Amino acid sequence: MNIVLYSHTFLPAVGGRELVVHFLADALQRKGVRVRVTGPSGVRSAAGLILPYPVHRYPQFVRVGSIEDKGLSPWRRWLLERSFVWRLRYDLARHGADLVHAHTTYPDGFTANLVLRHKIPLVITPHGIDIHEIPEIGHGLALIPGVREKITEALNAADAVTAISESIAEAVRRRGVSDERIIRIDNGVDLHRFDRRDTRRVRERYGIPQDAPIVLSVGNFTPRKGQDYLVRAARRLREAVPGTRVVIVGRGTGALREEVQRLGLAGTVLLPGSLPPPALSALSGGCGDDDDLADLYREASVFVSCGIAEGSEGLSLAVLEAMAAGCPIVATDISGNRDIVQPGINGLLVAPASEDALARALLEVLRNPALRGRFSREARATAEKHGWDRVADDYIALYERLLTRRRKRDTA
Repeated sequence: MNIVLYSHTFLPAVGGRELVVHFLADALQRKGVRVRVTGPSGVRSAAGLILPYPVHRYPQFVRVGSIEDKGLSPWRRWLLERSFVWRLRYDLARHGADLVHAHTTYPDGFTANLVLRHKIPLVITPHGIDIHEIPEIGHGLALIPGVREKITEALNAADAVTAISESIAEAVRRRGVSDERIIRIDNGVDLHRFDRRDTRRVRERYGIPQDAPIVLSVGNFTPRKGQDYLVRAARRLREAVPGTRVVIVGRGTGALREEVQRLGLAGTVLLPGSLPPPALSALSGGCGDDDDLADLYREASVFVSCGIAEGSEGLSLAVLEAMAAGCPIVATDISGNRDIVQPGINGLLVAPASEDALARALLEVLRNPALRGRFSREARATAEKHGWDRVADDYIALYERLLTRRRKRDTA
C-alpha cells in the first residue's frame, strides 16, 4: 500500500491533530506500510526535525493568512484553497498513492476531493473544530460563510469517514453520511512514553514541593476548554487541601494569568506554557531525557479535562495520555470525555461550566488515596486498549477493505 496522510498543518506545530498524524504515520511505517505525510508548509521551521517517515512540505506561495481564520475574505480563502489543490495534485502526480487519508474535513478533505474525484479511495478523519459547532463562542469552521457546504460535500464524497468519538459520528450523520461509511476508530496513545521511573525532578524544575498534590490540565488555551473554571475552582482546592498545585499546560494559557493574579492564586496555579512532546527531537515512542510533560502526568494526583459544552472535545489525546500515565481523571460530562471516562471506575464526570462541581469532584479524589489508586489502575488499563499499534491495525484493515473494493469495481 502507498498511503498519503494529508494534513495542511504538521509538526513542529503541536496540537492534537498534528500528533495523531505523527503517531499514526510512525505506527503504519513500523508495520510495513509505505506511508508519507503530505500537505504542510514550514520547510524552514521544520529544519533539523528528524522523523522516521517521509514528510513532503511545500512552500506557501500564497501568503494571505490562515485557512482557519474566520476573518479571511472569500477571495483570500479561494486563493488558499487553490494553492492546497495545486500542491496535493503535484505531490500525487510525482509520487503516486493508492489511498489518501485526509485529516480534517476542511480544508483537507475538501481539497482531496477536488483533486481525487473518486480516482482512488478517500478517507476523512474529522478532528473537532471542523465538524463541531458552538455558536455561543464562535467555535467551528462550519460557522464561516460557505464552509459548511464544503464540509458536507467532502464528507459525502469520501469512501469512509472515521469517527474518534460518538459525538463526531453523530455530527457526520447529520451531514448526510450513511452509517455504513462511518467507521469508529478512536485516537491512540504512546504507551511507552510513560514508562519512566524517576519523575520527581520535574517538581524541582517547577518549584513544586515533593509532597504537594498536583492537579494537571493540558490543552492549548481556548474558551471552549474551560480552563478558567479550573482556575476559579483552585480557590476551593487550596483551602481544603493546603499545598495543592494546579498546573495548566498549553499554548496561550498565559491568558489566564490575569485571573490567577486577581484571585490571589499565584504560586497555587502554575502556567508553564506549551511543553512540546519528545516527538519533536527523538521519535518513535521514545521517552527522551527531558520530557517534562510526561513527568507531570506521572506525578499528578488527578488530571482535569474541563470542556464547557458538547463539541468542546473529540476524543482528547491529553486524557488518553493521562490515563497511560496511570492518572485518575476528572472530566466534564460532554461528548468525547464520555467515550472514555467511566464514572466510578477510572475517574469522575461532572457537569460542564461549573467550578463548584469541578471542585467537589477534585476534592473527592484528592482526599481519598484508595479511590485514587483504583482509578489509576483502571485508567492505565483503559489506555492499553488504545495503543497506537492497535489503532494502526484498525486503519490498515480499513485501507485494505477500501482498496479491495476499488479493485473489484475496476475489474468488474
